[in-house]
Amino acid sequence: MNKNGFIPRPETELLVELVLNKIPDTIIDVGTGSGNIIISLAKNMPIKIKRKINFYAVDISKDALKVAKKNAKKHRVIEKIKFIQSELLEYFLKNKKDFKNLLITANLQYVSPALYQQNKNNLKYETKKAL
Repeated sequence: MNKNGFIPRPETELLVELVLNKIPDTIIDVGTGSGNIIISLAKNMPIKIKRKINFYAVDISKDALKVAKKNAKKHRVIEKIKFIQSELLEYFLKNKKDFKNLLITANLQYVSPALYQQNKNNLKYETKKAL
């Protein structure tokens, strides 16, 4: 983990567990950050199912995507995941992607500037740009 991604939360693990019980054609992880959700899914999906799924990691930050790619390489799933720099789903909307069986994951943690100021001591290890 570094300054380009959030510290994973217990809720993230629960999200991954819930998605592993689904069988979509495509999974888009919006605001992927360090890639922990999409990497966990690409790594832990049953092999028969995994081969049929398109995995996308989307983030607005080039630096976050670099971290996600590094982590995907470390976990041997980099060839399975497509990394896209985009604000939320903008890339898919602009390119008119049509998905039949789509699952979108997101564990976004946006904080307003006022709320950030009130809680900045508790958020000192989090990426201010991502918040």
